[in-house]
Amino acid sequence: MDLSTRDGRRQQGERIKRAARDAGLSLDYLARLIGCSRALIFQYASGASLIQTDRLQQIAEVVGRPLYWFFLDQDGAIGADDMHAQERATAQTAKLQLEREQFELERARHAQKLQRDEIAYLELLIAASSSGPDQRKVVEFSYQLQPLIAREDDPERMAALLLKLGNALIQLQEWGAAKQRLEQAAELYRSSGKPALERDCIQSIAHANMMLGRVAEALKQFEYVSTSDDWTNRWQGALSIGAAKEVLGDYDAAVTAFENAMQIVAERSEGKDQDASSTQIPCLYIEANWANLEIDFGDFRQALARANRCSQIAQRHGIQDQYLEALLNAGVALLNLVQIDEAIDTLSHARDLAQLTADQQRVALALAAIGQCCISMGQRELAIEHGKEALAIALRCGVIRAEIAAQRTLAEAYLASGRKTEAGYHASQGHAAAHNHSLPLTSAQFNLLIARAAQDRNDQVLQQMTECLEVSERLGVRPLQVEAHFALAWFHFCRGELAASVYHAVTLTQLAQAMELQGLAWAGRALGAIVRYAENLDPNAAAVTTVQNDLLLGIENAAYSLRDILLGDNSVSELLHRIIAADRDLHGRDHAMQLALELDWPPLLDWAESNLPQ
Repeated sequence: MDLSTRDGRRQQGERIKRAARDAGLSLDYLARLIGCSRALIFQYASGASLIQTDRLQQIAEVVGRPLYWFFLDQDGAIGADDMHAQERATAQTAKLQLEREQFELERARHAQKLQRDEIAYLELLIAASSSGPDQRKVVEFSYQLQPLIAREDDPERMAALLLKLGNALIQLQEWGAAKQRLEQAAELYRSSGKPALERDCIQSIAHANMMLGRVAEALKQFEYVSTSDDWTNRWQGALSIGAAKEVLGDYDAAVTAFENAMQIVAERSEGKDQDASSTQIPCLYIEANWANLEIDFGDFRQALARANRCSQIAQRHGIQDQYLEALLNAGVALLNLVQIDEAIDTLSHARDLAQLTADQQRVALALAAIGQCCISMGQRELAIEHGKEALAIALRCGVIRAEIAAQRTLAEAYLASGRKTEAGYHASQGHAAAHNHSLPLTSAQFNLLIARAAQDRNDQVLQQMTECLEVSERLGVRPLQVEAHFALAWFHFCRGELAASVYHAVTLTQLAQAMELQGLAWAGRALGAIVRYAENLDPNAAAVTTVQNDLLLGIENAAYSLRDILLGDNSVSELLHRIIAADRDLHGRDHAMQLALELDWPPLLDWAESNLPQ
């Protein structure tokens, strides 16, 4: 077959048509299979164009014929020229095969380079988003990076990515997803023989458990982390043990754990080559937890000073969550010190920053605390509004701490509004949450609210209040002691048990003064005056004047919510009528009317105008 002639090429074309026909293929379909045009395949078949060897090799593969078959003469023999053509075709095929293999190898190398470049780019984006911080972006880029790292078959690199992803999900308060990634990371580090990094994962898992209210489970994990030889694991584990013990109401153990954490940090700072600034961040976290403990104990001025220090350090180092925590602690301390305007400003700032950074947990905590401020100012409906918003957010993000704060605000706001049924409902919900998570202090606080919301003043309610007082005394929690004494003083007064009422009124006044809780101290003084007057309804002039002075001073300085309790009860109203009438008898109508005006209770002034004739 002489392919240099038209006749030779036509013979080869006939073989192409025959091979296609034998294979059951039309020339059109064969063209599509080998990727050439219809016109070109017909040129090959007619001999108008010489087919290239690589194209002929494609046809041979499609129709199932050996390449040399297309070079045979009609009698089946291969001519000399055809023999050379076949040799050239075989050599060309081998060359093409080599080039194809080289191309595939180069393509694989290029794909690997592209993957490495993509990994590096995504890691750069994650680092940039983390320093921002934009945790949502960290999560998004980490999910894109995860399958690429999986193809690299690098367990430690995958563990590092999962740890970063888990911590970002914690910041976004997606606790379940966070724990899943962190547990995977911990297992990879464990298998790789990296115990310190494994404990980093477990520390974060335990933090998620704390937010979910699984304190006992978290405590075991913190204890495991604290046994590490790694300095960071040791101080973080010790500190977190203290935080868990505080939540569980074991304050002595919490103090011991915080002191242990501080000692670990101090040992680090004493090292010859250590930069003292490297211990500032650990000290910040320890101080923040001390502030929480001081608030529990009622040391509000110390807590405020410590929170302000934490705020400055957190700002200097750009630690967002600790800055927000410091603002919340400062706001709560200011609220208890009756610096209400400053408290609202501080808490509003915390709420706005938390909203800006999508920190839903702290948005709810700030709203609940602002609601408490509103209760203190007598803005009960606004307090309820803040409490409801806080509760909705808390339930969405699943943080038990925020849920409890919101339930307490709602219970107290409804109590101040005189809506005991609603107050009892939220107090019961809060108590159930606290009890389910083994939180003794919080359970006692809600038990007291349940007792205060009770419609009857029976012995069961008295027992609830007494048990709450006993818990607060055992734990050394003075704010709750003051609340319990106030509730008991009022309870006994309403039952006519005046000696018991006086005891609790005097005790709460002394405790409140020692803690600089002026609103409660004045309320105790006012309640004591009311009880003393009830003990002797016909006192002499000096006694009436003393009672009036204590009453005026106490009512004037007590928080609005406490004034509502003191002045809104019918039995107190009747006593106030007697005090006003006694003042008229001693000093005249004008003096009595001035006293009624100073007590600043509209129903009392209405009574005085109607019952003190000119």
